[in-house]
Amino acid sequence: MKGQVWIISENMIDILKNIIVIAVLLGLFLLFAIYNIKINETTEERKIFDAVNSIIGNKCLIYEDESGNFYRSIFDEEKLNQDNVCLNSNEFEIEVSDFENTWRLGSSQHKKSFTLPITIYSKEKFKFGKMVISY
Repeated sequence: MKGQVWIISENMIDILKNIIVIAVLLGLFLLFAIYNIKINETTEERKIFDAVNSIIGNKCLIYEDESGNFYRSIFDEEKLNQDNVCLNSNEFEIEVSDFENTWRLGSSQHKKSFTLPITIYSKEKFKFGKMVISY
């Protein structure tokens, strides 16, 4: 028997076509589902970055010198110690720390967080600190 040809049956071809179609449709579904998740996460992160931008420029928290100039991301310890901080945050929690003292603003039931380096003005001296934003 020379050169026998193995011929795929039509049923086998139909099954292979169906498997390929199902694989393509499943791949497209997963592609769009993952894309949608990424967009939602990006929007959420954009909101928190906007909130951080507002916080580090909030005149109720940042340092003001004698001439009335405000300095972004330099927090004033006296303003942090006051109870009437003009920041209402239910969507995130802010923890400001100078490695000796810690101030917490907002609620605390959040999973994601990131840390920013800041400076805290305390009685004629500047101290390094950190701000942790949880959202």
